[in-house]
Amino acid sequence: MPLRRDVFFLHTEEEQCSFRVTSASRSRAAALLTAVSGHAARAQSPARPERLPDDHAGPGLHVADLVRAVEVARTSLAPLARPPPWTAVRSSAVFVLSGLLLAAPVFAQESDDLRAKTQNPVGSLYSVPLENNFDFGAPNGGAYILNIQPVIPITVGGVNLISRVIIPIVSLEGFIEGLPGLPEGAPGDGATGLGDINYSLFLSPANPGKIIWGLGPSFGLRTATDPQLGSGKWTVGPTAVVLTQPKPWSVGVLLRQLWSYAGDPDRSDVSQFLVQPFVNYNLPGGWYLVSDPTITANWKSDTGVWTVPVGGGFGKMFLIGKQPINSRILAFYNVARPEAAPDWALKFTIQLLFPK
Repeated sequence: MPLRRDVFFLHTEEEQCSFRVTSASRSRAAALLTAVSGHAARAQSPARPERLPDDHAGPGLHVADLVRAVEVARTSLAPLARPPPWTAVRSSAVFVLSGLLLAAPVFAQESDDLRAKTQNPVGSLYSVPLENNFDFGAPNGGAYILNIQPVIPITVGGVNLISRVIIPIVSLEGFIEGLPGLPEGAPGDGATGLGDINYSLFLSPANPGKIIWGLGPSFGLRTATDPQLGSGKWTVGPTAVVLTQPKPWSVGVLLRQLWSYAGDPDRSDVSQFLVQPFVNYNLPGGWYLVSDPTITANWKSDTGVWTVPVGGGFGKMFLIGKQPINSRILAFYNVARPEAAPDWALKFTIQLLFPK
């Protein structure tokens, strides 16, 4: 059944956040508006996306939809001058929890199938995750990173080609290292802007067996708007994922190695390894438990090679109007880290889903 794209959109204006939903869910929308008021309190300029056409009934998500989503987030968050304080974290948590508790549940069978696809990094599912990362405890101050991560699958014959993009909007208080998208920044007093974009292309069987796999190249683009927000290098390397999904579990691991091949000669070369084991245990009602720590190794670091987080969290699938959404909250403590890396990390994600 085709999904209408106009049943959910977000805009910021005068420190307010509004949702437009179908008439059937207006009562829930009223409660949500109260919960999320002030969620965009740090945005200084209005940003309102174009409404997507009502008659859009094509399969999946158009590229134009992704462009709009990226532009809305970039425009809204660009004015940030420092990582959000604890009040912003609290407001964000209220926003997510309100959505989990008040939104309409997904029909059970559809929820199970869709939930399995969201837990498969090479699944054939169009989606736009908005991953908010709050990092605390670094010697030079904290960090806030919004990762906009559109996923675009294309099926060619018996092969899925899955494009995964990570577009980071970064706000730092000072020099930091040991982050997945920032192995080592540049010295400074803090900055806000666009970080280095990463693009990965996975090739995966369209009809896999019990073991699902994908592999391909990954590219790090030198797109940071300030030296503190990126590595100053162009990078490339292989990436791969393998997983299995025996109900009610989804278990797997994602791997990536990047090397620099060009860029600022005054910046350190990049050789970063990333491994992300993930475990999901699915519960009734669209709920699930999850742990997916992103472990990194900066082979060029003189202050500590490994960043090893330990932790987890929970999530839930739900509907706003007819729009399926995956939401989750996780917390991690870094048991190993370089000198200028954070101690703690809090993540919450809102993932817009567009089934084919």
